[in-house]
Amino acid sequence: MRTFEFWPDYGGVLLHEGGAPVAFDSLGLSPHLVVRATRWLSTYDDALLDPAKGDHAWVTEGRTLFELLSSALRSQEIELTDWEGYWGR
Repeated sequence: MRTFEFWPDYGGVLLHEGGAPVAFDSLGLSPHLVVRATRWLSTYDDALLDPAKGDHAWVTEGRTLFELLSSALRSQEIELTDWEGYWGR
């Protein structure tokens, strides 16, 4: 089984394998999920993760995307891990 890290960053990358970016278009994900994740990622800012001042709705959407992507990738024998410790339940 392969392992991907769920790790949003300023470079517009959400998934990584061994620290290297993984493109959504190489994964056969549903177009709706790709658009949703890409839209969410486009608003990334470190400040959104600040527990005191961050954006609760943005973090909640990230957790939802983590679950949706985990489920979609599991069928391809890819495990999604919460690299930063914010996204998994």
